[in-house]
Amino acid sequence: MWTHTTSLTTTYTIMVELSPNANLNDVGMYNAGAGGAPPLYLLLPGAFPADAFATATFMSGNVLAVRRFDQNAILVSTQNYPGVDPTAFAFYVQGPNGTFYTQDARDPGGNAQALSYRGTGGNAGTWWVCFEDSSVAGGSDQDFDDSVILCESVNPTPALTTTWGSSRPASARPRRAAP
Repeated sequence: MWTHTTSLTTTYTIMVELSPNANLNDVGMYNAGAGGAPPLYLLLPGAFPADAFATATFMSGNVLAVRRFDQNAILVSTQNYPGVDPTAFAFYVQGPNGTFYTQDARDPGGNAQALSYRGTGGNAGTWWVCFEDSSVAGGSDQDFDDSVILCESVNPTPALTTTWGSSRPASARPRRAAP
């Protein structure tokens, strides 16, 4: 899950798409606290060029104002989405192989389909969100370079638990006795 920073304006740029489905994969946001299948808010359609970008501004009343730009920074389209929670949102990628989320529990088998990295050096203060656009549970190459998004003016919320890197399912791991 993510939250906006004090600037209220966030920028999302698709930096790399190495998937054969690059021109078909849509990238967007959803309310991370929503149960079931959450409404999806499109940021960048797959048909946009790889160096296109979008800005999203959280307006009063939980309205997300999205502006999409082409590779020359020319405004191409705008769209407003009501009901977006600026304090608990997450990202998705949707294409021919399915819809995958930054929240592992929403993905097939609870497997990670996205990894996030803190920007360093000239990208300090940014985050990279790297998606795998084929089911990790179904034989993907697990290279996490199918959609790489640079996010500015957002902060992650800390994970309460993780199973990343574990060779056993959470139910089979030893538990610490209560004090």
